[in-house]
Amino acid sequence: MDNQQIFDKAVKGLASQGFKRSMRSGTKECAYRGEGCRRCAIGWLIPNSNYSTKLEGKTPVDIDVRQAAGLKHDQQAFARRLQDAHDYAKNEYGVKENLLEVASSFNLKIPEVLQA
Repeated sequence: MDNQQIFDKAVKGLASQGFKRSMRSGTKECAYRGEGCRRCAIGWLIPNSNYSTKLEGKTPVDIDVRQAAGLKHDQQAFARRLQDAHDYAKNEYGVKENLLEVASSFNLKIPEVLQA
């Protein structure tokens, strides 16, 4: 997948959960798979068949996460920014705002669901 396809897939997944953050049960830590079947931005790129709890706590720069999500080595910086857009937002509005910044930084088209 190229960066636009990755962005579109992550945004679509995040939109499906109301742009709410994915948190580990009983903690304030973000998770690839979290409470209420939510996922983080990179979590939406990881098929269930590739997911393992061993991925939790690792960043998209880690080879295990990259392989699980189907990311190329040269997509590390993009994947990290996409993940940070989710992880460091204070609320749903912040997630959307951060995603718009990622789109701008990487010259990506903004999906319709993010424009609403």
